[in-house]
Amino acid sequence: MANSVDYKFYSNISNTVIAERFNQFVKDMGYQIELSNADKSEEESLFRFYYKNEEMLSYHEENGYNTDLNGEGCFSLSSEAETLNEEFIVADTLDIETGFSQSVKFVFGKSYSYLLSVPDIIEEDPFSKKIFDGLYQIIQKEAGVSS
Repeated sequence: MANSVDYKFYSNISNTVIAERFNQFVKDMGYQIELSNADKSEEESLFRFYYKNEEMLSYHEENGYNTDLNGEGCFSLSSEAETLNEEFIVADTLDIETGFSQSVKFVFGKSYSYLLSVPDIIEEDPFSKKIFDGLYQIIQKEAGVSS
């Protein structure tokens, strides 16, 4: 069974807002949305699975993530609310011989992570790229950031 390719985004925009905008983008493409029963408090955690029709859903269940049906396939979006207070070493600055490294400290109040799972890498698959770009543009627009 084929695995998905996952892309992660972080934003200060509520996942209920992003999910609503992304759901409309997906519906405009003719896709259906399956909501997870695990969605308790949507602002804390959500999962959405997208498929075009029952044929695509059945094919996905048998074959995993793919774009075998007319260059399209199933995909999903999950999101978690979290507080980010972490330190990361910037990999490009790590020099084992000298012991030098640079770290970055991220301190945010409530933020949201978004995990987009698509059939293939966006550099090679136009469908996956379209889904990725759609979510990215929605997050940018809601955050007031232009590309």
